Amino acid sequence: MNNAYETFDTAPDTKPIAYVLVGFPGSGKSTWAKNHPQKLPIASTDSYIEDCAAEKNKLR
Repeated sequence: MNNAYETFDTAPDTKPIAYVLVGFPGSGKSTWAKNHPQKLPIASTDSYIEDCAAEKNKLR
């Protein structure tokens, strides 16, 4: 069990994998992440922007 993210199990001899998606807006990064739901933690600027907008009641 990985203590940093409880639903992400790793074997003691397994190195973690990080996927870094880079591309132009609308190129499919978020779609790729949604289509690969392996319960991995996702750090997304989209999520951050949506959280900030929600705090200010500025969601679409």
